[in-house]
Amino acid sequence: MEYTFFDVIKTGLALVALITPPARYFYNKWRTNRGDMSWRAVKKAILKLKKQLDENNITPKCIVGVGRAGAIAASVLSHQFGTRYIPIVVLNFAYEMRLKGGVLHRVPIAVDVSQIKEGLEDVLLLGADIMSGGTMVECMKVLDKRNCDVTAIACLFLNSDITLVQPKYFVEKRAKRPQYPWMPIPHEKIFEKLSLSAPYETDSKQVEKQESKPDAKDSNQTSA
Repeated sequence: MEYTFFDVIKTGLALVALITPPARYFYNKWRTNRGDMSWRAVKKAILKLKKQLDENNITPKCIVGVGRAGAIAASVLSHQFGTRYIPIVVLNFAYEMRLKGGVLHRVPIAVDVSQIKEGLEDVLLLGADIMSGGTMVECMKVLDKRNCDVTAIACLFLNSDITLVQPKYFVEKRAKRPQYPWMPIPHEKIFEKLSLSAPYETDSKQVEKQESKPDAKDSNQTSA
């Protein structure tokens, strides 16, 4: 039986159609395990979050995005409300690295707080991800001091072990901090650049506990 050129093309296309779905599935699973996040996955998560908000009749008057990642998520989410204009405000944070007891802690420090107006009403506080909750706790403190009415807290990705804060709306639980497509350097590579090998923790309460306890080495030097 002879095969024509078109038969070969059709067979090839059929094989591609057969192989593509499982290949894409395993590729996405591999990226997820690495913590990698594509633009498509971010957009998909935002649409799922919008659906949750719609189901609960949540239409905020303002979205406060937490940090640079939260700013991107807030901007895309704002557009999903259609013709209704939902303004966004970004609450930025700088992170101070503190090494205590051999453990590297990341302490969130709010900056550009003046962007947050007094008395904002019906605010949706949105983070791209919440891994420890320390930053989100600081956000709520800032908004509370400025008499802002936070009606809902949401994020796209949530650490299942979090205890500091529990957002009512989230899309997916993740044990590892996502590596977003706009981030040029993976989180774990940051410490290599800083020539640090200590563990990475973000719990502000743990930092306070560590700071309240003098290091054994320091106490020995003091006693000497």
